[in-house]
Amino acid sequence: TGFYSPITISGLTNDQLYSCSVVATNSSGGGPSSDAVNVIPTASAPMILIGAESWKTHGLAGVFGIPLLIPAAITGPITVEPRMVGTRHEIAFRFSRVVTMPGSVMARDGSGAAIQATIANYAGNELRVALDPVANQSRISISLTGVNGAFNASASIGFLIGDVNNSYSVTSADISGVKANVGRPIARETFMLDLDTSGAIDASDVSILKARSGLRLP
Repeated sequence: TGFYSPITISGLTNDQLYSCSVVATNSSGGGPSSDAVNVIPTASAPMILIGAESWKTHGLAGVFGIPLLIPAAITGPITVEPRMVGTRHEIAFRFSRVVTMPGSVMARDGSGAAIQATIANYAGNELRVALDPVANQSRISISLTGVNGAFNASASIGFLIGDVNNSYSVTSADISGVKANVGRPIARETFMLDLDTSGAIDASDVSILKARSGLRLP
């Protein structure tokens, strides 16, 4: 089970055929099953990057991640993180195999200047990178080298507080979207509107947007 793609299935046996399908479930119950895909896991399969997410904790509502566009060049189309930035921002990388060696990490902004980045943790098939600090209206590329000794991976992300619709600018549409959802609980459909990550969509989030109206991602 999982809240978003990709979903990792553990406990499988190598070289055995499995049929995989998914069902979306909400408070009303489960929907129709997807078409099945047949797969055979094998220990000799090459390591690949299957996804990366921008993580933040929303008070008591928990941790929510925004899937990053993979691959994404720092100068091209990019996933925007609209929530408040500052110190200790984490990016989670997920791989097709268990991470046994984290390798090294390097991060740079759009001008090529180095950004402080460290391996925060790695467990199972996930590796987390901490960026500290992060500037608003910035694009950052993160490069991993030598994961499990030889695998390299990269991801890029844009930071623009208030850009909840990923338009690379803060507009009246963003403000209207947050206003319309004030008071709604934090869930997969609404967490990005909780700009201050307090665990609630409220007047504070509207104020954050209004103060940054017109800002753009370079």
